This record gives sequence, C-alpha cells and structure tokens, in this order.
Amino acid sequence: MEKESHSRLIEIMVGGVLMIAVGVYGLVNGVVVALLMVLFGVAALAFVYFRWEKPVDFEPSITQHRLLESERKSRGVIRTGNMPKKILQDCIDLYKADYGGDELPDSITPDGAGFVLSFENVEYGAMCSWVGLLARPDTSTQYEVKGWLTLGDLSQEPDLKDLSDQTIMLFVPIDDKDYDSVYFVAPDGKCYKQWFSDCGTLECAPHVHQRYQEAPW
Repeated sequence: MEKESHSRLIEIMVGGVLMIAVGVYGLVNGVVVALLMVLFGVAALAFVYFRWEKPVDFEPSITQHRLLESERKSRGVIRTGNMPKKILQDCIDLYKADYGGDELPDSITPDGAGFVLSFENVEYGAMCSWVGLLARPDTSTQYEVKGWLTLGDLSQEPDLKDLSDQTIMLFVPIDDKDYDSVYFVAPDGKCYKQWFSDCGTLECAPHVHQRYQEAPW
C-alpha cells in the first residue's frame, strides 16, 4: 500500500487534535461520549505518526548524482515500439526546443512499426531525457521505449561500483505515474530509478519492472 501524501496525513492529524480537544472539553462537562472522541483522536495521531514518511538519515551524496552529472559520452541506442513518425518528429522538435541541437540522434531507421535511434556519443543525462520524452510525449500517451548505454568507470563510487563499465537498459514502467523519472536495469538484474528533479537523485528500485535485455549492437 502506498503511503498517504503529507497533505492527507496533515488533515488526519488536525482532525485528531480537534477530536481530542472536543473530547477533553466534553469530559470536563461530564459527557461520556467525549471519551470516545479522545480515543479516536489519539488513534488518528498515532496513525499519522506511523504513516508519515520518516526523514532520510543522510543527504543525497555525489554518488547518487554521479551518473546524471557524468560528462562521459558513449554509444547509445534507443528502440521505440509502435510509434507514428509524426510523434517521433514532435519529440525531436521538443528536445531541440528544450536542450538545443546537441545530443541529437546520429541516425534514425525504421524498425517495424517503430524506430531505432542511434547515438555515436551521448551522455547518460541526455539518454535519460530521450527515453523519458519518447516514452511519454504527453501525459495521456505512453509508448514502449528501451534505451541502452555503456556507463563509465565507477569503481571509486562505493554504491555504484557494480555498474562500472556496464551496459544498462533504460525504460519507463507502464504503471509509473511520476512523469519525472526513468528507470534502468543492469546486467545483474538490479533496477534503479533516476529522478530528474531532487538534484538528479538515483535510488534502488524495490521492484524490477523489466528484465534486462542485451543491447542491439
């Protein structure tokens, strides 16, 4: 079960405080039902306490930012599923408008009902942007998109050294509604979620949404 949003928990907390206040006032005046209100109020506050997302014990380190900030460029490939040519062109135009003319595909070839976008030299951050954009060109449509990129040397990063020089597969899960992140799965089967906001935080995903597939090169 997903955690309630903070706004919802705040509403419950305020309601609990009000019930306790009314209940205490009722007890002073001898109202028996007020005891139940106090109990419900305490239960509401206890619910908020246990459901509230506890603060993380550490600030996101450079390890979590390293992949997004890396300037290493590598070969990359993105394969789309059933995608109209107009949608692809709209995505290219939008990418140019947002990021300029850098990191554009070096070649685009038809692939069944979709396309294969090939990059000779592309950064990790640009690949994340391309996969996110192609998978969700708008909030009402999602296409099947997979991207592959070989990472650089991460042997000095304790939390990411297993990804050093590995070719990862990027994607967006069909059931993910954040619209602000992409995922990737490594050859060892571990899955990660890359946020675009929050300084580009990278986190281990609790569920492996897709199995790793070898790069098509």
